[in-house]
Formats: sequence, structure tokens, C-alpha cells
Amino acid sequence: MQYGPKVVTNGLVLGYDASDRNSCLPNSLINMNNWVVGTGGVTNYNQNGNPATENQRFAAANPWGHTGIIWGSFPSGNGNDDGGWNTTDINIDNTKLYRFSVWVKRTSSTSGGTFYFGMNAGGDGPRQMDNSTVNTNPYWNCTSTGSLTQDVWYLYVGHVYPWNTSYTGRHPDTGYYFVNNPTKQGDVNGCNIGSGDLKWSSNSTTGIHRTYHYYCADSTTRLQFYDPRVDLIDGKQPSINELVSRSPIQWKDLSGNNYNLTLSHPSVFTTHSNVRCMDFENGIAKYLPSGTLTDLPVYPNITICMYSTIKPANGNWKTLWRSISGDHQIIISATDGISLGMYDAGGGAFQDTGFDVNTLSNYTTQFHFYVWKLSSTSPYYQFYYDGNLSSSSGTLTNVNAQFTLGTACIGAYHNGTSTPTDFSQEWGRISNFYYYNRHLSESELQQIYKATKARFGL
Repeated sequence: MQYGPKVVTNGLVLGYDASDRNSCLPNSLINMNNWVVGTGGVTNYNQNGNPATENQRFAAANPWGHTGIIWGSFPSGNGNDDGGWNTTDINIDNTKLYRFSVWVKRTSSTSGGTFYFGMNAGGDGPRQMDNSTVNTNPYWNCTSTGSLTQDVWYLYVGHVYPWNTSYTGRHPDTGYYFVNNPTKQGDVNGCNIGSGDLKWSSNSTTGIHRTYHYYCADSTTRLQFYDPRVDLIDGKQPSINELVSRSPIQWKDLSGNNYNLTLSHPSVFTTHSNVRCMDFENGIAKYLPSGTLTDLPVYPNITICMYSTIKPANGNWKTLWRSISGDHQIIISATDGISLGMYDAGGGAFQDTGFDVNTLSNYTTQFHFYVWKLSSTSPYYQFYYDGNLSSSSGTLTNVNAQFTLGTACIGAYHNGTSTPTDFSQEWGRISNFYYYNRHLSESELQQIYKATKARFGL
């Protein structure tokens, strides 16, 4: 998090900053946005295997133990194409270096068929590094699934060089790695591309990512694939250390307390109006230590500060903060889509602060600074925004609004499940989010606002 000298850290329980790469892993040229539970191919991923049930996506533990959508191979036993994908075309610059990668794990005790990791390119096709020969079916690695230790995730990495490179070898990072260990564990076997990596042809403008399970004569061998990436090597790409140690669905807490949240999908991390943010118009962040929905710690008095847009009124509630089984402590009413308050699940129902979010200019597209002071004693709920930090713009003193519970999610309602992709009542977009275990003073709130507002055009 970009604290700087003016951002308050005293009492900070958790802090997230979508602009800080330590909080969010940068996106690649391909992603898992369309990976949903189901069979066959999905948009941008053409299935390898027939029938479609040879490709199945399901919720399971990713390499870091976070619940995500995994792509699995379920061979029919016909000994042909048995799982995996060809992506659709990716636009590339043939004068640049790119890194391809994918995670793979064998989960079955059986080990039929071959794991393939490769790519392809437009124009004349990719060329081998060692002799510049065109190879229109290239693979960095093709190995028996038995070479993959059961229940161990492997990150396989390969590189495609500029078309005019004079280098004939392999990039030092090409090879395979284990979770949380940036030391290369071994090389790729080169399959059919010789002793080097690959390079573009001079007329290549597109490439594709290819990962397969092939030639499996049994119906019991299972491979799992996760987080395929194509990264332009321009100094902004994640390092190998980041790839092996950072989950793409983790929103990392930068306070030092490790209250890391699990995103519903990597695509939640996005850009809006040149601001890096979490798109909680279409996602959620859940607190899932050990995969189980859990409340963050609660204190008698807390302060929440964030920069956010708010999803346009659509007839649904909009939840920012909700405990596992209790109150929606910060919510916007479904009745009019603009009334800010809290929802008392104990029978008090919606408690209206009297503040309407359409008071703020362009609130659905413009990031504003929002502050809540919540308490176990009256006043239970105080709301502030932008530079208006001296007195509350929305207050609740009814005991039904008493603050006694933490939250298990940010940005939407968790629907009572530990499944990251199960959510509703989406709030909007959030860039910075700070949670303090005390009430901050007006001067402290002004410090935070003045230290961060320029990024959001305020």
C-alpha cells in the first residue's frame, strides 16, 4: 500500500490498494474470466477433447489452497485428445519477448497419456530458436503424466523471442517450478522444438496458448490446469517469484496482519477511468482462511475508509460489509437504490441514515472518498464523504444499528457460502480500502484524504 508520510497506520487492521502490485497480481494477455463451472470449452478457450465432458471446470483448491475454478481433464479412454485447450488469437508484437505459463497437477493414482505445454502463432508460424525452422505444432514440453508427482502443482514456463533475435538458446526462466519456491526445479524437455525456446516469424501478429492432456487410453487419469498466462516481458510483468507465491484471486492485505481476501475471479481486478480497482459490480472478496467463510475481527469502535464508485440502481440491495450470519452493516436499499444505511437481520430490518448516495456527483462513475465510524455504543453509525469530514452526513442511533459483528466479505453479499463465485447484492468498484480498530479523528481522516485524493481527481 502506498502509505506515504500522511496516511494513518495507527490502528490499521487491514489495508488493500488495487494500485499496488503487492496487493494484486497484474493481469496477463489471457485470463480465466470466462471459466465457470461446466463442461466443454468457453469463450476464448476452445476445448481439446471430444466428448465435451473430457473438459470439466469445477471449484477446488488452487495451488495456494484458495478455492478457485479449476480446469480438469476427464479422459473417455479413447486414447485421443483428452482435455485442455487452444485459446483464441492473442495480438502480439513480433519484436517483443513473451512468457507463456500454466499450472498443472495430476490428482489420480493412474497416469495415462501425455501432458503437452505449447503455443502457436499466426503468419508463417513460430520458429525454433536453434535453427530458425518454422514449427507449426510446437511444444516446450510433452511428457508422460507419470512424470508429474501425484497431487503436486507444477508451474511450466516457456518463452517466445522477437523474430529477429540472434539468440539460439533458452531463456533462463524457461522450465518448471513449485508453489512458493522461485528456484527452477528443472528444464522443459524440449519435446519437438530442439534445444532452444521459440521465436515469432517476421509476419506473426497473433499467438495462442495451448495446454493438453492427450493419448490417454484409460478413463481414470486426471489432470488439473490453472492460471494460464501470456505476459509481455517489458519490466512490468510479474516475476517468477510472484507467479509461484501469489494467487491471482488473492487481494492481499498490506497492513502486515495477513487478512488476505479471496476474489470471486481474477477479472475482478481491473481499470476504470484510469484507476486500478476491484470491480465489485461483478464480483466479491471473501475472507476464507482455510477455505471457510470467516468473520474478520471486530472491535468496539472501528473506522472504514475507502475510494469507491457505486453500482447504478437496479432494484437490488447493494452490500459493502456483511457478517457471516448477521447484519448487513453497510448497505444501500433496494427500494430506491440510493438510501444508505444498515440492515438489522435480528428483526429491525433496514435502518435509513437519511443520506442518499445520489447526493454525490457522478457517484456511479466517479470515485469518491467514503468513511464510516461504527460503534457498539450510540451513535452506532456515522457516515462521512470526500472532504466533508467534520460532521456526520448520516447517523444512526437506533439500537438496531448497534455494531457487534465483523465482516466475512467486502463488495457484495456472500450468500452464506464459502464458494468465491457465489454472491449477490454487488456494491460497485473499490480501489483503496482501510479498516481501523478505532475511531479516527477529523484531522486523521483529512490526512488520508489529502494524501490520496489526487489519484481520483478529487
